[in-house]
Amino acid sequence: MTEFTPVDPAVAERELRYQLHGGVSRKDVTVKVACKVLQAVYFNELKTVALPQDVMQYQFGVPMPEIQQRVHRAELEVAGHPVLRKIQFNGKCRIEAGDTIDAYVVCGDERTFYATPPKTRRAYEKREMRRIEVADRIEKIHGETVCATYHAEQP
Repeated sequence: MTEFTPVDPAVAERELRYQLHGGVSRKDVTVKVACKVLQAVYFNELKTVALPQDVMQYQFGVPMPEIQQRVHRAELEVAGHPVLRKIQFNGKCRIEAGDTIDAYVVCGDERTFYATPPKTRRAYEKREMRRIEVADRIEKIHGETVCATYHAEQP
């Protein structure tokens, strides 16, 4: 199978930049952080979402152009890492102050690299850990075993 070389020089430059500057997958920039929870704050919000015309819902024969969804969020103040102070989690979790957790945080910024048109590649550039990070997954640890695993909700 032969590799297609883009004709447009700008596209070729972006593709080369992707290969040279370490565009990696989300899995490659996900870091496991073991820490102890100092404080847990939970948020339960209503979010209004506009619906496209083709999936519009009807109630009592009247079109509803938007719906409300309940969004669950948690902010966990943590200790045990030299930089990380707060973990944000988008989803339901039952974590309390004093719990030991393993949080899987993404230490990378998402970038879009253009390959051969119309294809695009989403990749991540590695970066240093920040004071506030967003977790994809949290494992609650009791002793040496994982007693619960929570996965973040997709937006």
